[in-house]
Amino acid sequence: MEPMNLHFDVRDIFRAPRLALSGKKIWIFLSANVIGYVAYFILNYIALALSGVSFGETWATQGLYPCAYTVEVSWFACTLFWVGVIVWIVAIHLACTAVARVTYKQLKGDEFYSSVTPGNSLESIGILLFLLLYLWHLFWYSLLGWQPYLLYLVKFHI
Repeated sequence: MEPMNLHFDVRDIFRAPRLALSGKKIWIFLSANVIGYVAYFILNYIALALSGVSFGETWATQGLYPCAYTVEVSWFACTLFWVGVIVWIVAIHLACTAVARVTYKQLKGDEFYSSVTPGNSLESIGILLFLLLYLWHLFWYSLLGWQPYLLYLVKFHI
């Protein structure tokens, strides 16, 4: 297929909704949003359960959109809350990347490009795993940096 012929004037205005509102792109965003929401939902219910709030009480007060900030929570529960938020944000950003790639392929003339091409999904998973590994190492190296301070506190103040 040949690339889309853009004129960069008024004639392109009528082509914009067809490019922006395709079912493929809406499905990509919807599936990423559902995946992110489910992760957020599960991690928040776990965080609230760790803080001593029962499942029934959480369901009665917060329903389908739980938020751990409405209850006094421990540091671990707060961490779970923020992990859920970050997972949701990362899912939406990965969807933006996938939609941008689909749009790019459409402008190049490939109308049948799929967002589930093996290279695209493996590339996204590889980048996500690399970032998680990087954050894991940052966490452990930051603990090594805190070690002298923590030993000082334990030795002289307890």
